[in-house]
Amino acid sequence: MVGRGTRNYENKKDCLILDFVGVNNSVQTLNVLDVLDGTILSDREKTRAQKLVDEGESATDALETAKLDIAKLEAMEIKWKALSKSNPFDIMKLFAVPSRKGLYGGAKASFIQRGLLDTKGIKCPAALEKGEAELLLNELRRRSFTGLASFKQLQTVKKFYNDFDPQSLTRAEADEMIQSAYSKNGLSHLVTKFKAKCNNNYARREY
Repeated sequence: MVGRGTRNYENKKDCLILDFVGVNNSVQTLNVLDVLDGTILSDREKTRAQKLVDEGESATDALETAKLDIAKLEAMEIKWKALSKSNPFDIMKLFAVPSRKGLYGGAKASFIQRGLLDTKGIKCPAALEKGEAELLLNELRRRSFTGLASFKQLQTVKKFYNDFDPQSLTRAEADEMIQSAYSKNGLSHLVTKFKAKCNNNYARREY
């Protein structure tokens, strides 16, 4: 193709040559699954869909199944990461709290905000901003007043159960699950202590 550009032609003064050699290694290419879906799939979705196609599913069915499977997997990963590491940014994703990064001029979370989050079992990295801390505290407060499980309860539930929705699990349901798990795992001596702690926290609306 360069040869055509370099041919002499009347009034021709220059020729622009664009070299795309090797570009396929730096961009995401399309395959038949992308074309059928109408969007570029993530690597995970594509791998899962391709596996289903190889197992005999039609491409269109494989696309739908792959998207659902990967969405569930990613939601599970967010849940375990947030409840395991107590990172506020992961917890915001867990509770679908929108970001307010840059609010208040990007000022960092205050000493009081950090203290409140710490009492709820949430670690506060230096990068946490005031606006983010404010939204997260508001969400934790909303959960408390609407009877939803606290973050500390969710962390305890995670130790014994895999299948639960952290966004909708109620405080009462979490209590029952924890007490049942303690009893089944030979930790019945903790049940009385746990009940007393819950009653105390309920009275203060903090748990």
